[in-house]
Amino acid sequence: MFSRGKIGFAACMILAACVIGRPAIAVSLQAWPVLVQLSSKQSADELWLSNTGSVPLQAQVRVYQWEQQDGRDVLAPTTELAASPPMVSIGPGQRQMVRVIRVGVGAAPASTERSFRILVDEIPPAGQSGIQFALRYSIPVFVAGSAAEPSKPVLTWGVRRSGAAMVLQASNAGNGYAQITEASFKPQGAPEIMLSKGLYGYVLAGKVRDWGIDKYKQAFLKGGVLSLKVNRQAIHVSLPPMSSSH
Repeated sequence: MFSRGKIGFAACMILAACVIGRPAIAVSLQAWPVLVQLSSKQSADELWLSNTGSVPLQAQVRVYQWEQQDGRDVLAPTTELAASPPMVSIGPGQRQMVRVIRVGVGAAPASTERSFRILVDEIPPAGQSGIQFALRYSIPVFVAGSAAEPSKPVLTWGVRRSGAAMVLQASNAGNGYAQITEASFKPQGAPEIMLSKGLYGYVLAGKVRDWGIDKYKQAFLKGGVLSLKVNRQAIHVSLPPMSSSH
């Protein structure tokens, strides 16, 4: 089943503008839901695309495996999940259902949660003048594992150096993803720093996620309290002071 929570930031939307010399065109493609969750026995779910504009549009839908390596998000081709149809044409005021289908669902499910991303790319009309927007939605998909206990994250937070950079790091020892939102840091004896008012990122099951914090290096060296929401639940984490040579 999919999440119906109205958190627009759960799907990443990217607008890449190619300047041709006319004012920007309106964004017409809409995608729903913003996060897809399938049970370990569920074979498919629905993604809806709609056209709120006055002219027809075309879009391409692709699915990628979503991993985290060296603290960063990595997308790779997958044969475990597919989108049908992979190309859509939607008339003005119309909507189109895309099936998100598990391939080989009869096989034994993985013991831990699997993560994917659906990329929805609007295809700009050929030969159109003006500023054309290449609109992309990047929608998280989570497939529950076969473990008897419910999927949930178990996070450990810390600050470390990665080469010459300083990073805030979250390690997830749990069997479910962690959606991180509304992150802030209150250094000892200094004003609070807002890291993100909306989505800060995800930490996948069994993975590690890094955030660059060089901009706030001096504040994090002092130690303080990290405040954020994990899957909408507020938490507070004490981070100890660090040596500048650490």
